[in-house]
Amino acid sequence: MANFMDKTFNFFKKESVFSISLILAILSCFSVKPSINYLSYINWDTLSLLFVIMIFVEILKNLSVFEILVRKLLIKVGNSRSLVLFLVFTCFFSAIFITNDVSLIIFVPFAILALKKLIELI
Repeated sequence: MANFMDKTFNFFKKESVFSISLILAILSCFSVKPSINYLSYINWDTLSLLFVIMIFVEILKNLSVFEILVRKLLIKVGNSRSLVLFLVFTCFFSAIFITNDVSLIIFVPFAILALKKLIELI
């Protein structure tokens, strides 16, 4: 039992942002009365579209489309600084044409894969 408590305490200590948000979420439950109207506050269309985009990105990852694009990108880019600048500015400029959340949903997995491949090469 003490081992479980130590692991739990260490988890919450390590994940401070999560811990603070969890405490604030629990406290907010006491300040607002529950109501069935809460379900109408959620924009289900937006959530479903974001979910579909996340599925589409996962499909692209599983089909190795990101892998192929990362390999081509690593050949073109000379060093890690250029890669990071490319990834940041690609996400920045794509957010001009599509929303920020969609841009991040698409480019964060791509950037993680690209940086992992770069670390493997170094």
